[in-house]
Order: sequence, then structure tokens, then C-alpha cells
Amino acid sequence: GERYFQNQQDSLALFGNGNDYIGFEEVMNQFGGTKTADLAKAYAGISYSRLGDNEKALDYLTKFKGGDKLITPAVTGAIGDVHMNLGNSDKAVNHFLKAAKAADDNMLSPIYYKKAGLAYIHAQNFDKAIETFEKIKNTYINSPEGQEADKYIEQAKLSKK
Repeated sequence: GERYFQNQQDSLALFGNGNDYIGFEEVMNQFGGTKTADLAKAYAGISYSRLGDNEKALDYLTKFKGGDKLITPAVTGAIGDVHMNLGNSDKAVNHFLKAAKAADDNMLSPIYYKKAGLAYIHAQNFDKAIETFEKIKNTYINSPEGQEADKYIEQAKLSKK
């Protein structure tokens, strides 16, 4: 299933190929309550999001229990993405900030802070956007997001006028 997921063959990832793979939906049904089923919720949620079914995506992603240092922030960030797709900028920001703090590293945190900053811009909360991009610039200076933070700071300043 992970291979189908990574290749963005989301229908196959969700429902199986009819031969040797049953799909994330069936994994959740057959192995409910296990870590495997929990992980299948994360994959299914992201797959549904990519297929445009944001309500179903949110349902699965919010049921993910997690606990893993890499996967949990990714799922939290994916919930933020779904909220952006649904036009809920405030909820998206909260999830992006939560994901950035949970990741607590130099690779993932600036990605989620950038998403939060862009969500602030989308919500026309330019002061918070500037504050977020300043944080990226000062804390994650060597990251790609840190290198491009000035561009977004200027965008927010110009939009603010």
C-alpha cells in the first residue's frame, strides 16, 4: 500500500488492487485497534485529501492516534492542509503551528511554520504572517524556508498597506 501511496495511486492505496493488496480501508477493518490500522488511517486520510474528499480525509486524520516523532507532525500538518482546502485558515494555522512544535527539528519545523505563515497571509493576518516568517528567518536560517523568508515578509508588508 505504501508503494501505491508514494506513487500517488490513491484509489489503489485505499481499496487495493484485487490481487495481493487489500487497501488501507480493509486494513483498518481487519486490523482495527492495531498500530497497523492506526497508520492506515493516516495514509487513508492523506489519500482522500489528494482525491479531493476533504471531509473523509479529516475524519481519518483526526482519528489517527500516532505518537511517532515523524509521522505525528506529518499527520497534524496534513490536517492543516485539509483545513486550508476547506477554507478554514484559523484551524489550519493552529495545526501547522502544532506540527512545527511537535516536529521540533530543522527540517520539518520550518516547513510547517511556512505553511502557517502562508495561512496567515491567506487570512489577511499580515502581522502574524510577518512574525512567523521572521521566526523562520531567525531560527531556521539554513533551511530553504529560512532562505526565502524575506520574500514572504515583503509580501505580507506590501499586502498590509
